[in-house]
Amino acid sequence: MSLLVGGVLAFKVLSAMGVREGEHLSPKELLIMLVLGLGPFWMIATAAEHLRKDVGTGKITFATYWTTIGGICVAALALVGVTSIDDLVGLAN
Repeated sequence: MSLLVGGVLAFKVLSAMGVREGEHLSPKELLIMLVLGLGPFWMIATAAEHLRKDVGTGKITFATYWTTIGGICVAALALVGVTSIDDLVGLAN
């Protein structure tokens, strides 16, 4: 899910920068795509790691872990403008 967030974010930023489909990307654009694509993955993976430690120590339940991770992913998708499957289909077209 976090790679989807990063992909949408990278797509929208590169599109706003004027990069069109089929064009070769400059090294600067490749770096921007890499950072924006993997940044959300790293952030959500870090949050998940901390929550897993809390599950291991008994501070939260496994159900709370998944509810929290799901909420983070939904909020991240909404932040980049994806609120339904139709939004993803629109980006693909």
